[in-house]
Amino acid sequence: MAQVVDRDFVVRGAVELPGRPIRTRLSPDERYAAATVFVTGERYDSDFTTRTTIIDMQSGTSLGDLEQFTTVRDGRAFRRVDFNFWGVTFRSDSRRFYATLGTMGSRLLIEGDVSARQLRVVRENVECPSVSPDGRQIAFKSRLPATGEWRLHLLNVAAESEQAITQEGRSIDDQIEWLD
Repeated sequence: MAQVVDRDFVVRGAVELPGRPIRTRLSPDERYAAATVFVTGERYDSDFTTRTTIIDMQSGTSLGDLEQFTTVRDGRAFRRVDFNFWGVTFRSDSRRFYATLGTMGSRLLIEGDVSARQLRVVRENVECPSVSPDGRQIAFKSRLPATGEWRLHLLNVAAESEQAITQEGRSIDDQIEWLD
C-alpha cells in the first residue's frame, strides 16, 4: 500500500500497488503521479515485469495501471501479454505524458493521455524518457546494438529528429532529470 501525501506530508489517500515503487514521477502541476513497481511471479518471456499506475493526487486514488489503457500502434489497437511500462515523464499540461513500453524485446516510446486513457507508440529504441520543461525535447537512453551499452540522446519533439549526446561516453542506465 502506498500512501499519497501532499507537499506538507498530509496523507490524502492510499493506493494499492503490487510491490514497492522503483520509479515515481509527479506532474508539473502536482495533479498526477506515476508509480512503477517490479512484479514477480508472471509467466511470459521477458527480462523483468513492471506495473505502472497513474495516481490522481487530488483524490489520492488510482486511475489505473497503464496496461489497462488502450495502446495504439500505426493507427490500430495494439496489445500483447508481455507489455511492461516504466519511465513516465509528464508534459507541462500534466494530462499528457511519455513513457517506455517494453514488448517483444523492444523498447518503445509511447505518448499517453490520462483523460482519454490512451497510449500511442511514437518510436522505437527509446527508454526512460524525460521531457524538457518547455516540452520541446525528450532526453532518453538508447541501447547500442554492438555492445549493449546505453547512450544518452535528445529527441526534438516537433521535428522528430534525434541526436546523440556525445559529451557523455559512459554507459548510463538511468532516467535523466531536467534541472530547470
